[in-house]
Amino acid sequence: MNSSNISLALHHLFFLVFIFIHRAQAQVLTKQKISNTSVSALFVFGDSSADSGNNNFILTLAKANFQPYGRDFVDHKPTGRFSNGRLVSDFISSYLGFEKYPAPYVDPMLSMEDMETGVCFASAGSGYDPLTPILNYTIILANRLWGNDDDVLFSNMFIKLTKLIMI
Repeated sequence: MNSSNISLALHHLFFLVFIFIHRAQAQVLTKQKISNTSVSALFVFGDSSADSGNNNFILTLAKANFQPYGRDFVDHKPTGRFSNGRLVSDFISSYLGFEKYPAPYVDPMLSMEDMETGVCFASAGSGYDPLTPILNYTIILANRLWGNDDDVLFSNMFIKLTKLIMI
C-alpha cells in the first residue's frame, strides 16, 4: 500500500471520528443521551489521545500505567489512558449507549464479548510519521489498519468477529 492511499484512508478515518465527536458534543449541549439504534460498535484509532491501554501490553517507554494517570477514572486507578479520566472515545461510547468503554485490542484478557461493541487500536507515541512508532517502539498505524506478515491487528479482529457471528 503506497503512502498516498494510507494518507487518503487516514483522512477518511479522521473525518469519521470528527463526525462521532461532533455528534457527541451536540448531545452534551442538549443534555440528551443518544438512543443507540444504528451504531453497533466503536473502533478507535489514534495516538496517546485515544490509547485506552494498548501500550501496557507492548514493549515501549510510552506508558501511562502509573499515577497521576487515572486518578479521576473508574476506581481511581491508572489504566494506560494518557489522561487523568476518560478519553474522548470513552465519552462517545457512553453517549452512544455502550455499557463498556473501548478495550485495548492487544490486551491478552480481551474477550470475544468485548470485541462485539468495538475495540481500541490506538497506541501512544504512534504519530503520523512512519518513523515515529519505530523509534518509540509503538504500534504502527498502517499495521493496525492493513497489517503486514507479522502484525495484522485489524484484520485479525474481523476474523475473530466473523467466527463469533457464525457461532
